[in-house]
Amino acid sequence: MLKKKLNISLLLITILFSGGFFTSQVFADVSKDLKNPVISQIKTTSKDIEYKKQILKDCGNASYTLENLSPIVGPDELTKFIKANNNNPDIYTPSEENRKNGKFRANFHIHTTNSDGSLTVEQLLNTALEYAKTLPDNEYMYIAVTDHNTVLGSQDIIRVLQNNPGKYSRLRIVPGIEVYTEYTGDNSGKKNTNIHVLTWCINPYNKFLEKEFHKNDLNDKWNYMSKDFDGVIKMMKEYGIVGVAHPARYSYELGDIKYEYAKEMLDRYIKAGKSDKPLFIEGYYQSYPDYFDVQNDKEFQKYYNYINSYADKTGINKTGSTDTHGTTIFHH
Repeated sequence: MLKKKLNISLLLITILFSGGFFTSQVFADVSKDLKNPVISQIKTTSKDIEYKKQILKDCGNASYTLENLSPIVGPDELTKFIKANNNNPDIYTPSEENRKNGKFRANFHIHTTNSDGSLTVEQLLNTALEYAKTLPDNEYMYIAVTDHNTVLGSQDIIRVLQNNPGKYSRLRIVPGIEVYTEYTGDNSGKKNTNIHVLTWCINPYNKFLEKEFHKNDLNDKWNYMSKDFDGVIKMMKEYGIVGVAHPARYSYELGDIKYEYAKEMLDRYIKAGKSDKPLFIEGYYQSYPDYFDVQNDKEFQKYYNYINSYADKTGINKTGSTDTHGTTIFHH
């Protein structure tokens, strides 16, 4: 009888131990997948193809082909990428180590000479391509052209791809735009600040976007700040995937850190941006040190962590960038 009880006890211990090991292994595998997503396995869908076909239809150039637009990222592909890498800061962090081991894989906020950047679109694509060639075979570097208040940079993407068939096959390229807005809120002390709204996967030949954002004029870009924050989000969500750029900058620019201000801003963003598309903030924005002494600013670190935690709580996805204006995709 005693032997039978011992055998049962041993069996129960084995089951519990095995179950615990299995559970730990499952969470370990999930964690591993989040940190090292298989980017090359994100497939283009019929929705992505229709998006590219619409670009071809609206561009007005009969010589352009769908095949030459293969590096363009459609809304389904980008949605899967955003969600797969929500908890993966390395993919947006161009540290020397991450570049060496190939973990740095996305920069979704880049400016060209069509606004206030230093590189033409073609120069930018060439620069990104040189890095992409250092990645393992069949793996890609994701980039987005997001010139201020103009679709001209994204139109240049289409032109360069058509003029260089097959050259940029190691890149996944997102046509986008960064729109200035004006924000006034109860928790900002009724002060005005400009919040930048990113929109990805736009059709740069869409008639409305061409009319609204056709200029390459710095004065026009700054004047666009008169557009209200909520209105721009509601407008732009009809034309792409909308998000808030560098969200931890704004309270500092008002001269005061207010946690309730960040909450109010994000709540308004969620309400205005509500749709079937993912919402995002640049939670892994790399260029805060260009604006603040973040290494020695503990209050800024707390504020930054609060914003990212609130995003997680409310279902906003986190992406990242260097907000490139210079001659490299690795720095601001």
